[in-house]
Order: sequence, then structure tokens, then C-alpha cells
Amino acid sequence: MKIRNDLARDVVTDYITETFSKFEFSPTNVMNALVAKMYIYNNFNTVTQVISKDGYIDISALENFAINDLERLGRFEIPAIGTRYAFTADDAKQLINKMKEKADA
Repeated sequence: MKIRNDLARDVVTDYITETFSKFEFSPTNVMNALVAKMYIYNNFNTVTQVISKDGYIDISALENFAINDLERLGRFEIPAIGTRYAFTADDAKQLINKMKEKADA
């Protein structure tokens, strides 16, 4: 199952929007959501050069490799302006499932 790089980027930015919508509406959270989305928008191509082939990400391979490591980590914190956000294997699974919904085949 594969997804085009540009669609994967859109899925990630949508996921960020959904995730931050669950947090308290505050200047800090709004700013962090904006920074996260802009970071993905500006740097996603750099990341996909490593994990994609011919403009596509193999979602199944990503899932196989990423989920095992994230489950071993348990959770990790992402530093942000004035706070930290937790990211878990369950979060990664949700994101990968959203990619599967947009996958080509």
C-alpha cells in the first residue's frame, strides 16, 4: 500500500490540525500548531527523500518499522513553545491509518 508524498504531507498536516483541536484553545497551542504545520510544509520533502521511492511512501513498510520502535519507546515528548506534547505508538497508528485511507493501492 503506497501514498504519494504530497498526499502524505497533507495527511500529516490534517492530523496536526485534528490533534491540536483537542487541546485547550490558547495562544500557545495555536502558535505551536502553526509552527508544526509550517515545519511539515517546509521540510516534509527532506524527510520523504529518505523514506520514499519514486514519489511514494510504502505505508506497510513504514508501519512495520515505525510501530515496533514506537511501542518499545512507549511515548516520547515533543518540545514546543512553552510546553511539551506526548506522542505514542497509538498516535502513530492513527496517523498511518489516515494515510491508508488516502493510499493509491
